[in-house]
Amino acid sequence: MLSNIGNWASIVGLAVSVFGLGFALWQLKQLRGETRAAREAAERTRREVARDLAIAEVSRVSEKIQSLKELHRQREWSRALYIYPEIRKGLIDIRVKYPELSPDEAGTLEAGVSILLEMERSAETSAVGSEIPQETVSKFNGDLNNMQLTLAGLESRLQQSPLGE
Repeated sequence: MLSNIGNWASIVGLAVSVFGLGFALWQLKQLRGETRAAREAAERTRREVARDLAIAEVSRVSEKIQSLKELHRQREWSRALYIYPEIRKGLIDIRVKYPELSPDEAGTLEAGVSILLEMERSAETSAVGSEIPQETVSKFNGDLNNMQLTLAGLESRLQQSPLGE
């Protein structure tokens, strides 16, 4: 009789073990799905934050360019010398942090860095006494306008993209 009870206990134990293993595997599968969903949500949030930071950087650089154009018009070269490096750094940061730039946008930003170096050299010589011709100032501000147009297009594209893709 005890032998029969032991056999039945073994069979019930085996059934409970098989059921427990099945339940554990089912829980593991659900956990894997939840982990995948959490990872996707985190990645989506990361892209949204990167997009928002890029929009803020583009806006900041565009405002700096506007200030620089005004300094050019007023021929305040010594004050302008402080702004050139800030704009160059901003353009480089945008290129690095936002690799999805179109070839035209990337080219304009890259050219902008070179143009700003040229402007800065001219402003340095002007700050010590040599005046920059009005045609050169007009060309500089025209180049700055092109940079701002590129930045405005980029900002618009970033704002339209829900995930910065």
